[in-house]
Amino acid sequence: MFLLAIGSCFAQIEEVSLNNLSINSNKMEFGAVPHGDGILFTSTNGEAFDGKIDKCNSDDYFAKMFYADRDDMGTQGLKSETGMPDASADGAAADPACGFKNMRPISGDISGKYHDGTPTVSPDGNKMVFARNYPGKSNFMNACNDDKLNFRLMSADKVGEEWVNTQELPLGGEDFNTAHPVFSADGQCLLFSSDRPGGSGGMDLYKACMEGEGWSLPMNLGSTVNTAGNELFPYLANTGDLYYSSNGLDGSGGLDVFSSSMANGAWSTPANLGAPFNSAGDDLGFVLLPDGESGYLTSNRAGGKGGDDIYCWKINKAPVTLAVEDAATRARIGNALVNVKEIAGTEKYTTDANGVTTPDITYRRCYEVEVDEPGYEYWSKEVCADEMAAENPYIVPLVKKSFPLGGNVIWEDKSIASDSRVVLYNKITGDSTVISANNDGKFDLDINCLDDYELVAYKSGKESARVDLPASSIDCSAGGNAVTLILPKPPPPPAPVCDCTTNTNPSFNIPVGTAPKSVRRLGARPQFGKSNGMSGADFYNKLKDRYNGSTRDAEFLDGVFRGMGYSGFGEANEFSFTETLLSPGITGNMGYTDRHRIKYMQLNTSGADLEAFRINAKNGCHVHFMKTCGNFFFFCSQ
Repeated sequence: MFLLAIGSCFAQIEEVSLNNLSINSNKMEFGAVPHGDGILFTSTNGEAFDGKIDKCNSDDYFAKMFYADRDDMGTQGLKSETGMPDASADGAAADPACGFKNMRPISGDISGKYHDGTPTVSPDGNKMVFARNYPGKSNFMNACNDDKLNFRLMSADKVGEEWVNTQELPLGGEDFNTAHPVFSADGQCLLFSSDRPGGSGGMDLYKACMEGEGWSLPMNLGSTVNTAGNELFPYLANTGDLYYSSNGLDGSGGLDVFSSSMANGAWSTPANLGAPFNSAGDDLGFVLLPDGESGYLTSNRAGGKGGDDIYCWKINKAPVTLAVEDAATRARIGNALVNVKEIAGTEKYTTDANGVTTPDITYRRCYEVEVDEPGYEYWSKEVCADEMAAENPYIVPLVKKSFPLGGNVIWEDKSIASDSRVVLYNKITGDSTVISANNDGKFDLDINCLDDYELVAYKSGKESARVDLPASSIDCSAGGNAVTLILPKPPPPPAPVCDCTTNTNPSFNIPVGTAPKSVRRLGARPQFGKSNGMSGADFYNKLKDRYNGSTRDAEFLDGVFRGMGYSGFGEANEFSFTETLLSPGITGNMGYTDRHRIKYMQLNTSGADLEAFRINAKNGCHVHFMKTCGNFFFFCSQ
C-alpha cells in the first residue's frame, strides 16, 4: 500500500510535490485517468465543446469527457502548492507526468446530451465505462438543476481512435444514482459509487463482476469502508489497494482521500492519506501510478484556478546520511557495501573513508538496509524513511564475528596441565565449545565480545574453578583477554595394581583361583556393548543412559565407582574417562554377562581388544572399561 506516515524533513526538499495541471481552467476539471500517452478526464469547460452545447449548459454546467496528450516539455516552470517550482533543491527536473497539451473532447458517439463522466478504461484499453445523467423520473429534461440527477453506468468500445457502441449497463436504476466506476486489475469487475436502497447512507461503494454475458448483482463493500456519509471516486491500484473519498470519516474538511487494503477477505480500517493529499476543501479522484510514488488528484482547495482542478503529485527523494561503524569501538568502517532494497530493486552504496554514504531515499517509503562486511556479523533491518531521517547520521552498528581469546591451564603448583579439556559456555546463547589445550597448556578460542561467557578446565578427573567472562570485561579492541585456568593439585600417581584383598567393596575382593582364565578375544558376552570409535564423553553418556534406565545397571555401576573410592557413579562426568591401550597378557578381574559376574582373567588378546577407557580412582584401584565389549576390568595384586 502507498505509505501514509508523514516523515520528518531530512533535506530542504518538499516531501510531496503537488502541481496544478496546465489544462485546468476556471471551470471544473476532475477525475484524471491515465490512458495511452495521455490522460482522460472530465470537465465543465464549455469552451472546449466548440459551441455544441445544450441550452441548459449555457453556464458551462454539464460535464463532458476529454483527452489531453502528455507534454514532457510542458513540465518546466510548474508551480507546486507552496509556490515553488516542482524541482528538487539541486535543480532536478519536474515530474514529466505533470505536463499535458491538446485538450479535446473524446471522439465518437460517447458524448450525450447531459452529464458524462468520470470514465474508467479496461486493462486492455478497448472498453470504457462511464456515468451518464438521465432525466428519468426526476424530469431532469425540464429542470436543469442538480437535485434531479439520475446517473447510470454506460459502456463504449474503442474502434480505431473512436469510442462507439455506447450502451447502458444493467447496474443502475431510475430511482438512484450509479457513478464513478473503476475497473479491477483483471478487467472482470467494476467498483462504483451508488445511493441505491440498502446502503449505509448517502453514496456507498459497490462491486459487480462479469458473469458470462451479464453482470453479478452489485455487492456493498461493507460498513468498514462505507459510512452514513458519501463514499465516492473509488480507485484500485495495481497492488489491489483501494483509494476513495469520503465525508463520513474524520478528515481535514469536505471530502478526504482514504485507503484500505484487502486481507483475509475483508477490507482494513480506512486510513486518511493526510496532507498534502487532503485539504480543507474536497479532495477526490486519487490515482496511484505503477511507480508507486506519483499520480493524480482532484481538489477544489484554495489556490486553484477555479472549481475542481486536477493536480499531479510525486513523492520526492532526498539524500540521507548513513554511517557504518563498529558496534563496540564506534570506529567508522570505510569502503563498506550498503544495499538499500525495495520492491523496485536494490541500490548499492559504498561508505567513504569516514564510513559515511548518502543514499537517496524516497519519502513515505520503507526499505531493507543490509550490510555484509567481512569480519562482521551480517546486518539487516527494515527501516522507513522517517526513521532514517530522525538521526543524522543514521547508524548501522556492526558486530565483529569473533575475537581471539587466549589462555593457559596450570595446576595449582604452577606446573603445566598439558592436554587438558577447556570448555567455553556462552551464557547468552546457551552454546558450549570444547577444545584441548596443547602440550604447553595453552589454548585459543573465538568469542563474540558482546556475549557473556564462563570458562572451566578438566584434567584427570579434576575441575578448575569456573571463570566468569562478562561482556563488560572483554576488551573488544584488543581481541579479548588472556585467561588462566587453575586446576587443583593432582593426587600422587596411583599404584598400577589394586590390592583386591583389602578393598572394602565386595565387587573388588571376590576370591579368585590360582590361575586366571585365558581370554583370547572379547565380545562374546558383552556387558555394556561395543564402543570402539567413541570418545570418553560418548561412553560416559552411554553409561549414564544405562544407569538411568536400569536398576541392575545402576547398582552395578555404583558398586564399581564405590570400589574406586567414590560415593557412586554420580561423581563421574564426561571428562572422567581417558582412552588408553592395555598391555597384552595383563591379568585382573573382569565383570561380564547380563548378571554382572566377576571373573579372574588374563587378556591374551591384541589390537582393538586391548583398547579401553580408564577411570582414575580415588583409592588407586583404577578401573578400565574395554571398548570391544564394554566389560569393566581392574588389576589385582593376587
